[in-house]
Amino acid sequence: MSTAAPRKRGTRSAVRAPVARSDTLLAGRLRAGRRRADPKPASQLPADTGPAKPVRALDQSSLDGLLGYRLRRAEVHMRQLVIKALADWDIRPPEYSVLALIAGNALVTQADLGHALNIKRPNMVTLIEKLERRGLVTREVHALDRRNHILTLSEKGEAQLADIDGLLHDMDRQWTACWSARERQQVARLLQRLYQGPDVKAE
Repeated sequence: MSTAAPRKRGTRSAVRAPVARSDTLLAGRLRAGRRRADPKPASQLPADTGPAKPVRALDQSSLDGLLGYRLRRAEVHMRQLVIKALADWDIRPPEYSVLALIAGNALVTQADLGHALNIKRPNMVTLIEKLERRGLVTREVHALDRRNHILTLSEKGEAQLADIDGLLHDMDRQWTACWSARERQQVARLLQRLYQGPDVKAE
């Protein structure tokens, strides 16, 4: 007569109790709820294809009394026009200014340009290196100070500057057509006195 092997104390039965169906449904609903609550990435969100909302015009009278605000608005407007005009040559306004000053001054150095245009030395070094890589500017060691280099325009630089100069001068007159010739001269002199200081004599 066989007898069942005695059950060891401290061991659990291999048979697990059945999970109630209601508990399974509840767990599934909780997981689905968490998935719905997770936000979608911005790339998966539907694009807003509705009509653009009208931009509200703000009362700017509190700022219009500040000359600096008016000058800044005019500078931003003019700068955007210049950037657009120079895009065909892949030239930025500071780079054009450097080319123009090199063409108009003999024995000019990076330090001279940085001082005249208020550009920091590291930025000026990067700017000149870019113009040199493009074949627009050449550098030669200064005969009296070998620590400095004399900058000159290459033939390519001279030709490109001539094209840009003609366009910008024509466009500059168009952009300021709201002034008479006398008003344009007056504005130019007043702005020069403003950024060069009070020592500039009035004409």
